Amino acid sequence: MAARSKPISFSSLLALFEQSSAEARKRIVELVEHRPKLALPHIEDVAALLESTKAPVRNASIEMLAALSRVSPTAMAFLIPALHELLSNEPQQAVANHAVEILTNYARTSKEAAQKVIPILQKNVRMWNPKLTLRVKDALKELK
Repeated sequence: MAARSKPISFSSLLALFEQSSAEARKRIVELVEHRPKLALPHIEDVAALLESTKAPVRNASIEMLAALSRVSPTAMAFLIPALHELLSNEPQQAVANHAVEILTNYARTSKEAAQKVIPILQKNVRMWNPKLTLRVKDALKELK
């Protein structure tokens, strides 16, 4: 019989995560990949980390949100205003890539969701590098 791992305290992991703890990030990534439904109730806490001034924390937060958007894209609805703001000002291409992925995953859920997301992507598409611009244009074609 395999030994059971200790129960995961998501709030304590987030606290370590915010301090850029590599171990916390590893455990959270593991959780999202293998048991994402356990992380969904904490999605707002993860989203709050997008406001961190620490680049590793912001990157890990957006990565985690992108992974969760693949599991439950409708749970991302509350993030639309924040992602819109983020895309207007984000200097890091990796963060912008994940934001586009989250928005696109959400937009695929319904016509109403697509109608909310398409203007955001159209507004910001000219600001990004050619590779991301192409990806956004492909997503826009798919959503229309």
